[in-house]
Amino acid sequence: MGLANFIPAEVTSSGRVDAAGQTIAMPTGAISGRATLMIRPEALSIAESSTITNGTALRGKVVGRSFLGNTARYTVQTPYGLMIVDDAALAARAADEHVTLAILSERLHLLEGA
Repeated sequence: MGLANFIPAEVTSSGRVDAAGQTIAMPTGAISGRATLMIRPEALSIAESSTITNGTALRGKVVGRSFLGNTARYTVQTPYGLMIVDDAALAARAADEHVTLAILSERLHLLEGA
């Protein structure tokens, strides 16, 4: 399956998923009730709070980083556990820096069950 982040979720209606304290619009298929939201590291990015327009974001604190060529892999502590984030290595984030993670909802995957 590869590297991924997992968050408990609830499908509340067709095309609507409650996860991470937010309602996310995404295809749900035949899944209903409890589910797990799978977020690949490249579906998260570190953003400025002011650039989040669709409200799909998490807040957290950088607890680790490594560089993979032109990509930086961050480990970010969030209220929903540790998240792995692959982001452009343009501006290195420091350990203990508080960040906002933008979630690319079109790149999320929903798994049946919790």
